Amino acid sequence: MFDLFKLSFKNIFAKKFRTILTILGVAVGVASVMLINTVSDTGIRQVNAELDSLGVNGITFSADKASITNDDLSMISKQKGVKSAMPILTNKSEISNGCDTQDVILWGVDDSAKQVISVNILYGKAFSKYDISSKNNICLIDKGTSKKLFGRENSVGKNISILIGNAYEDFKITGIAQSDSGILQSIMGTALPNFCYIPYTTMQLGLSTNTLYQVAAKLDNDFSAQSVSKSVKKLLDKEKGIKNSVASGNLAASRSTLSNLLDTVSAVFAVIGIISLLVASLGILTVMLVSVNERTREIGIKKAVGASFSNILAEFLFEALTICLIGSIIGSVFGTAMIITGSEILGVNAEISFQNIIISVFGACFTGCVFGIYPAVKAAKMNPCEALRYE
Repeated sequence: MFDLFKLSFKNIFAKKFRTILTILGVAVGVASVMLINTVSDTGIRQVNAELDSLGVNGITFSADKASITNDDLSMISKQKGVKSAMPILTNKSEISNGCDTQDVILWGVDDSAKQVISVNILYGKAFSKYDISSKNNICLIDKGTSKKLFGRENSVGKNISILIGNAYEDFKITGIAQSDSGILQSIMGTALPNFCYIPYTTMQLGLSTNTLYQVAAKLDNDFSAQSVSKSVKKLLDKEKGIKNSVASGNLAASRSTLSNLLDTVSAVFAVIGIISLLVASLGILTVMLVSVNERTREIGIKKAVGASFSNILAEFLFEALTICLIGSIIGSVFGTAMIITGSEILGVNAEISFQNIIISVFGACFTGCVFGIYPAVKAAKMNPCEALRYE
């Protein structure tokens, strides 16, 4: 086998320029497959992370024929299959540091916010049960808002005024939350709103209400969203004496639908990668056919001195394989370098999958050998007499 590879190197580099162009074609194909797979995997991972951070992983209950109260929240949180339940009050609001004013989406939440909507605390701390029960005037703001108001990410301990209802109230910043993690911020830019979180009890006090906008429930893995939603609605209907008293939304189903869409996009990317390899393989087919025609007399001489069908077949197949291997190695190195460079420039955590490299190299070698079979068989089937008369 070593002799075959040695002979293959000698033959393919007899025409250096043509061989280099063919190898580059294979390298570009392999690098393209690596990039496409990496972009697809990274995109799916990042979007899923964004969905987690926005809480798209459970069910919500909102007022329909009857309002949702704090007592309803307590009942939902104790329902079988509910891992945690978080009250949600939202309102468009303003916050001010005395000089600058920023528009925000004001969230009234409790101490379970981190578990339900994955509020990632960068500095300071989240709300405690005591803060909720005491209706303290404390808040969390995102780092983007902190930069705009105070010129730095960490503004824990600072005081701001928040518009609740028709009046401003003073609040102390106890924590800074992650405002973006890449994709949504890149797509929406300034359209992505700033967020401010306060205890829902404090917000209810400011709005003079004891109702909730929504209750978001995170489910235990062993329970389906449909069954939990049905049991909770039945419980609330019985409590309020009204049929269909609340409406439910299956965020898990929405996430599943989006995940299926992402899988489809990933499959499309995979097809594009396969096409790029096929184009490179067609280049190998063309080069090998030209090589067979150019070496017709050589093939005739080899067959005349005893070379068998399998000898000639193996020689040309190994030439195709050698071109693919060299091109694959170059493409893998080039693709890896591009992924690392792109990750640094874009600030995205793109993981280089060893599995993707193996698939790309194996795919290139397999398609190259498949397209190299016809020229190899054509060479192996040559009649030695006709081949020796070829000019």
